[in-house]
Amino acid sequence: MHTTLRATLVAACAAGLIAVPAATALDTTIRVEGATANLIPESAIPIEGTGTATVFDSAFAPVDVSRASAFWQLYRATSSTGLGLGFEYFPAFSAVLVQGIGTDANAGVSGWQYRVNRVTPAVGASDRTLAQGDRVLWYYGGADGARELDLTASSDRVAAGGGFTVTVTSYDADGAAAPAAGATVRYGGAQATADAAGQAAFVAQGSGTQAVTATRAGDIRSPARGVCSFAGDPTVCNLPATPAPGAVAAAGSDTVAPGSRLAFPRIGARLASVRAIRGVAGPDRSDVASVQVALARRVGTQCRFRTRSGSFTAPRSCVARAWVTTRSVGGNWSLPLGRTGLAPGLWRVWSRATDGAGNVEGIGLPRINTGQFRVVGRAR
Repeated sequence: MHTTLRATLVAACAAGLIAVPAATALDTTIRVEGATANLIPESAIPIEGTGTATVFDSAFAPVDVSRASAFWQLYRATSSTGLGLGFEYFPAFSAVLVQGIGTDANAGVSGWQYRVNRVTPAVGASDRTLAQGDRVLWYYGGADGARELDLTASSDRVAAGGGFTVTVTSYDADGAAAPAAGATVRYGGAQATADAAGQAAFVAQGSGTQAVTATRAGDIRSPARGVCSFAGDPTVCNLPATPAPGAVAAAGSDTVAPGSRLAFPRIGARLASVRAIRGVAGPDRSDVASVQVALARRVGTQCRFRTRSGSFTAPRSCVARAWVTTRSVGGNWSLPLGRTGLAPGLWRVWSRATDGAGNVEGIGLPRINTGQFRVVGRAR
């Protein structure tokens, strides 16, 4: 097992928070939710080359599995963290069945299941090939149709005493999203219930990073997200230090960009129609001034970008993006696409937020602020 992978996972478990370094934004990630607690927080794991690796099941039978499979990713993650992994190979189906992770073992109607990008795959983990950017969730439960919770905070760095909002979303086994009304949201020692829009408000407390989590009866618990608060020293949250008296005012200016997340269409989805692009944006010290979207139809290796009027540019490099400003209300933003929506085809979308200080969000975080989706039928 690679030392770097082991260090990343061990650090993630020790922190109890998501551990996806920016440098590994294109890597696959894995998260393991046990019967009563998180076993592996969301952690980045690179796809390990090509070919196969030999593993031994619970009966000590050798099994060759693809190094690009969801099973091999789990095998590496559990080996790195010291969790036990029990599995059995069924030659008649050429499939590997995960029977136990840690102390949670399949029993009766309860057992281990997995999802990739919030969707339940049609094949076993040993046959599911991963691509860069894929997010894998393993969970222990009894219902194939259990909903998966996720959450976003309106800001991940807040001055102590300042307010922030947590939005909780639930996803069904096909990846369709809905507000997680009634979810219990916890931040440090505080607790709140999400309203009909899936939102809960908190006041930042203490100094340093604290986890925000969400649970709801019958649903898969959310990953932990970190919110950092600071009192007199903003450097605790990796913000510029407050300038000393008499210092140049610009020394304490906001240099931290805000963030945006694509909510619809779901990245990787196949949809009959798309009539709007929607998402959320998290404010920072200067709040969010605007959110822009670049939307392009793929033409071979090039892109034709959609303009504000609904027309398209000539085919050009996908790096030469054409940005259109969205409509923003609070932390939500949308880009209406007209009554007929998008034509069938493969589409690529990017979003970026700009704050009041002029800081512009970086782009290129797969399944966060960029990704592809396919329209399979024109809207009627």
